[in-house]
Amino acid sequence: MAGEYKQFINQYFHQFLTNGDAKATAQLYAENATIWDNANLKLERGRDAVERVHTELLTAFPNLSGEIANVVGGLTDAFAVELTCRGTHSGPLKTPDGEIPPSGKRFEINVLMYGRVNEQGLCVEDRSYFNLADLQRQLNA
Repeated sequence: MAGEYKQFINQYFHQFLTNGDAKATAQLYAENATIWDNANLKLERGRDAVERVHTELLTAFPNLSGEIANVVGGLTDAFAVELTCRGTHSGPLKTPDGEIPPSGKRFEINVLMYGRVNEQGLCVEDRSYFNLADLQRQLNA
C-alpha cells in the first residue's frame, strides 16, 4: 500500500488540473469514495458526487491550476498534498448560500488535500481544506 497514493496523485493532477476532465478524474475514485471540501460543508459519497464537485470547480474556474508544494505519504494508505491553486473566477460558483456570479477576479489559495487509496490505487477518501474567507475576499464575494 505504500506507493499507491503516488500514482493516484500523479493521475489526479494530470486529469483534473492539466486536462480539466472531471469525468476522467472521477474514474480515479472507488465507487463508494467520499469527498469533502470545506466550501460546501458536506460529505458526499460516490463517483457521481466526485464528478459533480470537480465539474462545479472547473465551471467556476476553467483555468484552474495547481502547484504541489509538498506530498506526505508512507507506509499506510493515507497521503496529504499541500498545494497552491490559482485561477480566474469566470463561471458561477455554487456554495451552500447560493451561487456566486463570475467576478472575473484572479485568486491564489493554499489547499491541503488529505486522502486515502485502496489496493487498486483508487481514492476512497478525499478531504480538501482551504481558507474560504481568503478565497471570498479575493473574489470580492
